[in-house]
This record gives sequence, structure tokens and C-alpha cells, in this order.
Amino acid sequence: MVFLHERDPGNQAEAHVSELVRTAHSGAKPEVSLAALDAVITGDEWASLTDATRSLVGAEVVRLSVTLVPTPFTLREIDDANRVVARYRTLPDGGRHGAARDAMIGTLEGWLGGLKTANDREARIALLGLELAVAEGNDTTSIATRLATERLEMARAIEEAWPVDALGFLAEEPRDPNGVPEAGKILARLVEQPALLVDAGTDVDAWLVSVPADDPQRKAVEAQRELGRATKAEDDAESDAAQMVAKLAKRPWDQWLVVRLASADLGTGDIAAAEKRLKALGAPGLMIRDATFLLGRVALAQGQLEEADQLMSGLLGSRLQRFLAANARLESAAKFAQDRLVAQLRSPNPPADLQRKVEAAPEAERGAIVQAWLVEAMNSDPEIQNRRAVLMTYGEVVPASIAAGTIKLRRAQALGGAPHDAMLADAERAFLAVRTAATGQPEFHLGLGEIYARLGKTAESDAELAGVLDRKDPELELRVAQVYRAIGNEKRAIDVAKHVQATPGNAPAIQQLAAAVLSVMAKSEDEREAWLRKADPHSPSVKTGLLEIEGRRLMQRGKRSECDKKFAEAARLTLKDALPTDHVAHNNAALATQQRFQCTGDIAMLRQAEAALETAYRGATDQPILIANLAGMLRTNADLRVLAKRVDVAALRLTSDEASSLVQALLAGPDRAALLAELEKDAGWRRSAELFEQYAVLAPASPMYFYDAFDRVVRTRDPAMARTFIEKLLAAKTLDTSAANEALARRRSGSDDAEREARLVGDAARDDEILAGKLDAHTRAAALFRQADSQNAYGVAFNHPDLIAGASAARREAVKLWPSLSLRTAITLGLVDEAGNSADGAGWAKLRRDRGAATALAKLVAAKDPLAAKILAAPSWTAAITELRTLGSRPDIDDLVLARLVGDATVIAWASAVKQDVVARTKLDATARFIPDDPSTAEMRAILDEN
Repeated sequence: MVFLHERDPGNQAEAHVSELVRTAHSGAKPEVSLAALDAVITGDEWASLTDATRSLVGAEVVRLSVTLVPTPFTLREIDDANRVVARYRTLPDGGRHGAARDAMIGTLEGWLGGLKTANDREARIALLGLELAVAEGNDTTSIATRLATERLEMARAIEEAWPVDALGFLAEEPRDPNGVPEAGKILARLVEQPALLVDAGTDVDAWLVSVPADDPQRKAVEAQRELGRATKAEDDAESDAAQMVAKLAKRPWDQWLVVRLASADLGTGDIAAAEKRLKALGAPGLMIRDATFLLGRVALAQGQLEEADQLMSGLLGSRLQRFLAANARLESAAKFAQDRLVAQLRSPNPPADLQRKVEAAPEAERGAIVQAWLVEAMNSDPEIQNRRAVLMTYGEVVPASIAAGTIKLRRAQALGGAPHDAMLADAERAFLAVRTAATGQPEFHLGLGEIYARLGKTAESDAELAGVLDRKDPELELRVAQVYRAIGNEKRAIDVAKHVQATPGNAPAIQQLAAAVLSVMAKSEDEREAWLRKADPHSPSVKTGLLEIEGRRLMQRGKRSECDKKFAEAARLTLKDALPTDHVAHNNAALATQQRFQCTGDIAMLRQAEAALETAYRGATDQPILIANLAGMLRTNADLRVLAKRVDVAALRLTSDEASSLVQALLAGPDRAALLAELEKDAGWRRSAELFEQYAVLAPASPMYFYDAFDRVVRTRDPAMARTFIEKLLAAKTLDTSAANEALARRRSGSDDAEREARLVGDAARDDEILAGKLDAHTRAAALFRQADSQNAYGVAFNHPDLIAGASAARREAVKLWPSLSLRTAITLGLVDEAGNSADGAGWAKLRRDRGAATALAKLVAAKDPLAAKILAAPSWTAAITELRTLGSRPDIDDLVLARLVGDATVIAWASAVKQDVVARTKLDATARFIPDDPSTAEMRAILDEN
């Protein structure tokens, strides 16, 4: 017989949950049991459980989370403790009482019991802080007293070497009564250092409110801090280096000026000068945080990894725990505000003005109106603003943590055996330090997957992300796709996002979001538009994406003013409802502003874009895509700066690729030494290299760092740099080169011919417009150089003999106007294209889809193809031989290929010098790695290796 109470849903839920708890206790895998309990907590059963059962569930979640923390517990495991407590805090109210709270406090006390020595004091402070937060509402007096005592002792232990950090320990609540006079002792030292008083921020305020207003020391501290603030504001507005030096002579305590000047030294490559300035300030504990961070960068630039590690790790100190606590308080305030606002929206009496707007709007726009209202209300919430302001005072914590992890990873790569493993573990902890996701939650596993990829633990990374995918939650699947994109594996990201978008059972909103994700990884303009058309048409990011496509198409049609308006509107719309912390929106707005330069040639747009992207970077220094964008922008702007000394870059409106090509042509000519020196002194050029190094660690599957490094090798022609580069490239086992291979496949198939032709037609119209204007000789030469490249590409691909011939003429004219341009190889290869096209335009175009002109002809000759004889009989081939025989510049591999076809001993001897060129060999090795399907690489390598 089945009794009635056994059918009761509450009793059934109690029985089911009790069985889950028993199973977890029996030794089931913690991750599996946590997932099962999570399903209960977030499901319908939770409401049917008694308070006692809910607390048992919470206690079991704590116990399972604790099993994932290494033992014995030390300072190294503080991050794990933070995540266990974060996991506890994610429990609903009923799960954080009774047995659950007892389990959490008991766990923290157990860890504290194992920390006995003075060296464990920092760990004890962190654990007591967590315990105090957990015990809120209970009797916290004892915990608060212990915590205040530990902080006082910690301050006394470090105040000599780290006075500002010591002041921070004394400022935090709860405070020991003896903390006020102790802080006074510290401030007596700092009062002659206004920069340190400003850097101490609100920690000084905590002391000020504890002493009488008429206290002489208080008055002195207040006056000196105001002096510091006024000085900092003055320094921020100063741009003249000589003035900064003069001001520093009058106020040697002005550390902000020291940082500015040392940054300038570092930007121009004078590392020794930067180090000397910074070290003159004294020990790291007597420096403002910006100075310590910069000194870490100096040590890193000198290859002093251990010193750099100590500086970056020391910079974190106790501030890491304060950052995490401030972040938790901000998240709590944001959740509280959001819940309150959502309840207000769902109430019978929502805000009248909002209701009127919604009722007056079309149905399709109402959701966006409500979302905009919610964002604005949260942005203006005083509690959120205050807590965000506090969090921003710890602005150096995230970049210092990322820098520390990166340095530890580099140190690990130089070690072996147990030291390597230990350093790798330290790197992992440094990367994880600022992650606030709770143990066992999907967000934690997403973070682990990303970090394992950075550490080279590919199998572990894939396993973590596969575990999240196994949950079959489309929202989580999209987040996995975004992690893959962040680490540079776009192929995997695209595969996952396409699966989400194409799965019929997924909600339309999820499919639309997947389409938006796919649009940012599209390989062509048409593909990008197709995905955006499948995304949510009311989404601001979709609207701005379509605006930018319109802008680029208007630019191709020569409608420059309309183009500019589209990108200006895209930037405005991107930022319209963005939170100040929305780095993605600020990144996208900066990129849209950068594109306005292509429309109008307004140099101010480049400066605005760089400044905006720099601001976004400072708020999100761990975001690889943003870092890559900033690095690329700094690099391009450096090219434009050195070119601006020689040509009118505003008139030319050069793209990044065009600016790079023009720089390469000049570096191959007589102005090489001067131009290279200017580049190496350019702060943006040098910093872009540092950022790409940082990006390489954060996105190890992306080839972008290697593209940049390869270009630097080609520009400098440094054999040692080339060898180091190729060693790194060949050691990178997880590079995603699918994009380059796919581009080659599309070119072979002709699938992107229509889009390519439209772009080339637009380029031609732009160049015609520019050349019709009044230009100085060098600017006209640069315009002709660019026109020749696009004309030749258009003529070869689409069988236009007149354009190929026009390209050759344009190159010759460019060299006459500006002899510094080295175009001998380009002219020679252009003549080969003329010969190939005259022999069989369609056949030559097909052959040239995946080969250069020299290797295409060599392939025909080797195959004894009848077309080869026609090409070698063409007048243009004779002209190419004449050009080749001028021996007018440094030979490259194409020259050697053509020299072998000519058979002239003198030319072959000249061209054979490339066989000993380390950089030339590096080019082939890099191409083979970047584009594995390139058919000509192996053939050219065989030519180089011939005796």
C-alpha cells in the first residue's frame, strides 16, 4: 500500500535530495555531486524542501567544494578559499543557514588552525576576513577582534619596508584601538612624500577621521595631500619633457613626473635611463604603484625575470584580497539593485514615464527601451557608483596579476623538472587570482579552460571546456565559443557557435546571439552581413555592425562624407547605453572611430581612436582581443607617424596594410637606416611589441603575435632575431592557422571573387581621386605605388591587360618621383605578369590564384607546359630579364627563381646570395607554418637548399 504522504511533492523532494546527499557522502566524484545539487538549488524542488534540508544541502556543497582544495592549507591556497566562500555565497538564503554556515565557518577555522607562524599572518588575515563575512548576523565580536589584532601585527611587521601597504592593513575595518597611533607613526614618515599620501587614497582618510580636526599632524597630512593632488593634476596636463625635468628639480618627491619621464625613456628604448630614474626613488615599498609597475616592465625588458616577478607579485600584496572583497561588494550591490528594479518593473505600478514610452513604441522596440531604462537606472544608482569607485582604486591589481602570471610562465619555460612544475603552478595561481567565480560553477571551469590553454595544458583546457559543453546549455556553449575565441582558436569557436545557431531546439534569442558571435569572426564582408541579418535586429551591436558594413561599402563607392557619418553613428550608438566598465563597447567605438580616418583622412580620428582604446585597455588589461586591437593600432599609427615626415598621410588615407607596405618599400631603399631608427625610437612601435607579447600569452592559439614578430624580423633583417623567432614559432604547437588556409581555398575556388573585385574597383576609384588632386612629389609617388599594387592584382585576377601594364608604368613613375622607394622586384614581377597575361590571360589568372608570379612561371617551365614557351617568348619577359640584370637591390627568393629561368651566370651568382640569408629562409619557414597548404613553399625551399 502507498500512503498518501508518500505522494506529497514535498516528501518526494525531501527523499530525492536526501538520497543525493547520501550519494555525495559515499564517495561520488565531487564535480558530479555538485552539479546534481546545483540542479536542486536552481530547480523547482528547492521550494518544497524544509529549512533543515536546505541547510544540509548547503553544508554538503561546502564539504564537496573543500575537497577540491589542496592540503595542507597555506597562503598559496588563499585563492581556493576565496572560491569556496564564493561558492557558499551563491547558495540561496535557505542554504546559507544552520548546518551550511556551521560547515563554512568550521572549514575556515580548520584552515586557520594549521597556520601558526608569523609567515602565515597574511593567510590568517585573509581567512579571518572571509570568516567575518560568512558569520555576518551571528556573534562576530571574537572574529573581529582576532582580525584587528592580526592586521595590527602585520602592519608593524612591514611598515618599515612597505609603509603604504601597512597603512592599508590599519585602515580596514575592524580596527584595533592601537591602530590609530600606529598609523600616525607611518604618516609621520609619509608626510614629506605627497605622492605616497595620494597613492594611499582612502586609507589616509581612515586615519584622518580618527584624530581631532585641530591635530597638528592631521593638518600637515591634509595640506601635503592636497599639494600632491594639485601637483598630479598639473602633471597630467604637462607634455613638454624639458618642463617636466625642470619641475622635478624643484620637487623631487613628484613621482608622477618620474613615471612620465621614465615611460618616455622606455618608449625610446633607453631602458637604462628609465631604470636609473625609477630606482632613484628608493625601494619598491617607497614608490607609488605606477612606478613599481613600470620598474617591473623595465626589469622585464632587460630579461631580469626574477626581479620583474618580485616587483609584480609584491605590487599585489594585500591589495589583491581587498580588490576581491571590493569586487564582491560591487556585485552584491548590482544584484540587489537589479532585483529591486526588476521587481519595480513587474509591479502593478511600474515607472509612469517608462510605461508611456513603452506603450508608444512599436512592439519590436519595447524590449530595448526597457533594457536601456534598466542600464541607466543601475548606472545612476548611488550605491553602485560608490562601490565601483572603491573598486577602481585597485586598478593596478588585474594588470599586475596578469603580468605576474605571464612572467612566471616565462620563468617556467626556462626551467625543468620539479622547479618547472612548481613555477607553472605559481603562474596558474597568478592568472586565477583575480577570477572571482565560485568553485564548481561553470564560470570557474570556463576560466580554467582559458588559463590551462595559456599554460600550454591543451588537453586539460579542452577537457574543462568539454565538461561545460556536456551540460548541453546553449548559453554556456556560446560562452565556450567566446573562450575559444579569446585564446585565439577561432576555428573551434566558430564550430561551437555554428552548432548553437543551427540547433533547432534552441530558443530564437539564443540562435540570434550565436549569429552575432559568428559575425565578428566572419572571413568576408558578405559573410559578416549574412550572420548579422540572422541576429537580433534590435540589438545595438547588430545595428552598429550593419552600419559599419554600409560605411565600408560607401567608402568603396567614393562617398566619403556618407561613409564618415556611418562610422560616427556606429561609434555613438555603441556607447549610447554602455556601462563605463563595458570594455567591449569602448573597444568597438574606438575601432569605428579609427575607420573614420579611411573615409576622410582626418588624423584627429586616429588620435581619438588610440586614446579611447587605451582607456578601454586600462579597464580590461586581461582581455586578449582588446589587447591585440590596441597593439595593432599602436603599430599602424607608428608607421603613419614615420611616413608623415615624408608624405601627406591625410591625403593618402592609408590602411594599416598599405602603410606597412609603403614602409617596407622604403626600408628596402637608401633611407633604410634613418627610417628604421625612427621606428625603433617610436614609443607606440615599441609598446605594440610589448602588447603583442602579452597577447601571445593570453591567446596562445592565435598566430597574430607571430605575424607581428615576423614583420619585425623582415624589417630589421636581424639574423639572431630571425632564429629566435623561428624557434618560438616551431615550438607553438596549438596555432590556429585555419583562417589563412581557408582564405587560400576561397581564392582558389573564386568564391570571394565578387567581393574582391568590388574592393579593388573601390581602391581604384579612391586612387584616381587622390591622384587627380595637387600632391607633392613623394605623396604622388606613394599614391602611384599603392595604385600599382591594386591595379596589378585586379588586372591579373580578372584578366585586364591594360591594368597590368598601367601598374608597371605607375611603379616606374613612382621611382622617378621618389628614388628612395625600392620597387625593382615589384617591377620585375609585374613584367612577368604582363607576359603571362599576354600569353593566356584566363590560364595565367587561374595559376596565380595560389602562387606568386615567379613560382607560377617556374611551375609551367618545370612541367614543360606549352604556355611556358609563349610566356618566355613575350616582349614583357625580355623586359623582365633586363630589369633583373640591373642587380639593383638586395636579392630575394623570387629573384633566384627567375635567375634560374634566365640562365645568366652573373644573375644567378648575384641572386644566389639569398641562400645564405637567414631572414629569407625564415620567411619560408614562417610561410609553411602560417599557410600549411601553400603549394610553393616547399618548391622554393628546395631551390634554396640546392648546391
